[in-house]
Amino acid sequence: MDIATGTRVVFPSPALPQCPGQNTGDKITGATLDAIASPRRREILRLTWTEEQSAGAIHRAMPDVTFGAVSLQLRALLEAGLIEARSERRNRFYKARREALAPVSEILEQMWDDALWKLKLAAELEETRRGPKKKGN
Repeated sequence: MDIATGTRVVFPSPALPQCPGQNTGDKITGATLDAIASPRRREILRLTWTEEQSAGAIHRAMPDVTFGAVSLQLRALLEAGLIEARSERRNRFYKARREALAPVSEILEQMWDDALWKLKLAAELEETRRGPKKKGN
């Protein structure tokens, strides 16, 4: 409220930032940020970025979690529109929808190529791991 005039002042919400190097005009949405906030979902996106993967292959790449946990992460990414799925017989295959991730694709690719990020991911995955923790050597 503006005290001098007694009128209500409404400030516009700040726009979400655009990623550097993107000239498409696409903005990062809150749903996209929520979906990629999880280190496991980012790992699924990395696994499905260049080639289609079966749900079983994705689970084998993350042996410290149950298949059900992987399935929940896949569902969250599907609902956010960041991956696509196709069925073939009894299998489901997943692939990242790179066009939906265009505003963050450059950042994701740089992150996946960075050795320090790989170490950070391993630490985050261990921190979010459920069940007994690995004992130090």
